[in-house]
Amino acid sequence: AVRQSREGDCWLLATTGWMVKHRPDVVRNAIEPAGEGRWRVRFADGEVVEVSTPTVTELITVNSQATLKEGLWLPVVKEAMGEIIGESNAKKAEIEAESLRIVGGSGARMFQRWTGHKVRTVRLEGRTPVEEVRKALVDGVARKAAMGAGTPKEPKAADGTVPPRGSIPPNHALAIFGFDAERDM
Repeated sequence: AVRQSREGDCWLLATTGWMVKHRPDVVRNAIEPAGEGRWRVRFADGEVVEVSTPTVTELITVNSQATLKEGLWLPVVKEAMGEIIGESNAKKAEIEAESLRIVGGSGARMFQRWTGHKVRTVRLEGRTPVEEVRKALVDGVARKAAMGAGTPKEPKAADGTVPPRGSIPPNHALAIFGFDAERDM
């Protein structure tokens, strides 16, 4: 169900996909009916949001066909996050449809919202030794910790040049589902 259909919501989808795979009860228990056409979403960080069922336009605009086949749970989470974003971002609050506010966000903050735990960030861009990153990955996998990664807006190679576009786009969030220390992958 967690398939990105357009740019901008990878931060929400990657983290939510990880949670659904590894801690489905957290996601399942976060969403409950709140009366006629309304839903209550309770995140582990303590945030509680009540939203309306997304409109047909919102469902089509910000959801893939795979998502829509699985029911309303993910569109309702997107509505809740759009509401939260609108409360702290005046420019995005001007967008009437909550789920259309979710373009651009933080995977780290979304993991914090889902887990209720502070997120540790390890930056690769020349600041952190590779061995430290490997150790964090091995430790995270062993602890079954929620982990993600992001690509920079403008990736640069070690020599400062811009590398050719590869399979992972710039300014993109991903969930880490495992790490093979022997193959360093």
